Amino acid sequence: MNKNLVDYCSPVFKFPYERDGFRFYATFHPEIVRQGDGCLNFSGRYFIVALTPNGQYRFHISRNGGGDWISHDADAKMDADMIQWCGERIESRVDRN
Repeated sequence: MNKNLVDYCSPVFKFPYERDGFRFYATFHPEIVRQGDGCLNFSGRYFIVALTPNGQYRFHISRNGGGDWISHDADAKMDADMIQWCGERIESRVDRN
């Protein structure tokens, strides 16, 4: 297999969740970056697209030095519980694979 090709499709996943009596979905997209040797690899950061009662939100999450899930670009309306929920879904998905 070509070292510059990564199967980006298979790790993308989606989870449903309920808020305010409605069912929504969030999709999880692992971030891929080019390494110094030219190879593509997963960075450990995830791009999230979440439908919420307030509309669609797009943001990245990753672990901080203490192992907690954080986001530096989430909208101020995106609550910490949702970011934590996203991190838990990532952990459950990674643990299954």
